[in-house]
Amino acid sequence: MKRLTKKAWFHKRRIGWGVSPASLEGWLVTIAFIIIAPLVGMYYSEESLTRYTILITMAVILIAIILLTGEAPGSELLDKLTKKNEK
Repeated sequence: MKRLTKKAWFHKRRIGWGVSPASLEGWLVTIAFIIIAPLVGMYYSEESLTRYTILITMAVILIAIILLTGEAPGSELLDKLTKKNEK
């Protein structure tokens, strides 16, 4: 998938599989999600469809931002090990 930004907001994790923030924008998106998600949970304290709908929508938006502005998920360590084994 082609990245929408010139620089990657998220890059592959060094250890483990996934992505981690690589730029200020990536950190701001991550911190905003970490702050807003519990606030939604506190505002809609009772278990309700609205609460889960908002949280799932937020998670889908976060994943879309990561996929559109970052590198493909993966592991730098795993990439090094597979390249080493191919030689």
